Amino acid sequence: MRLRVRDVVCFVLVLVIIVSGCGSTGGSDGERDRSARSSSGGKYRVVRDDHFMIQGVKVRDHQDRLVEAIGLPDQKQVEEDMTAYTYGDVQFYIQGKRIFYISSTDPEYATARGVRVGDTFSAVYERYEDYELRGVVDRYNSVKVIKYVLIPGKDYTVELEFEYDADEPEPKVRSISMLPTAFEEEWLATSILITSEDGWRVDSSGSRKGEREKK
Repeated sequence: MRLRVRDVVCFVLVLVIIVSGCGSTGGSDGERDRSARSSSGGKYRVVRDDHFMIQGVKVRDHQDRLVEAIGLPDQKQVEEDMTAYTYGDVQFYIQGKRIFYISSTDPEYATARGVRVGDTFSAVYERYEDYELRGVVDRYNSVKVIKYVLIPGKDYTVELEFEYDADEPEPKVRSISMLPTAFEEEWLATSILITSEDGWRVDSSGSRKGEREKK
């Protein structure tokens, strides 16, 4: 978990803005896309709060909705100003009685475009080629590679963590997370644009600004 206390405090303000601006979900996907592009200055496509759900539960849902849908958690842990509900390989982070962060390593659950844990990098690129994909650089066996792929939206971002195996031809999704874009601003600012299905291979020339230390 890489959220800091100041991030959680900022989230309260972010949530108020998101809730006040999301009272209506009417209109076609195309209309919502155009609206999101317009309100964000054309920076990102829309990523709705239901783009990645667990048994119908999504970010912004009340904690009571979570317990109603899935039951009591296997583990409940208070972390600073938030509470983590763990159900097997899925975690929900709650602040102010609402879910603001979902993380999963369970291949049963997929994004709205069908990406799930275990999918290859090229499969992810194929399904999200029309989005702006951003990569966070790390090292694997002293070689620069993309460790995280961010699919940013105006309000929410899907974060895909990749794992590398010397016996596999390309990396595969290790975890999927859904969280407010406000929490990803630092990574987005230092990330690099992914433009191909083998974009996980980072050359030594233009990628240094996206590099970060392993968490």
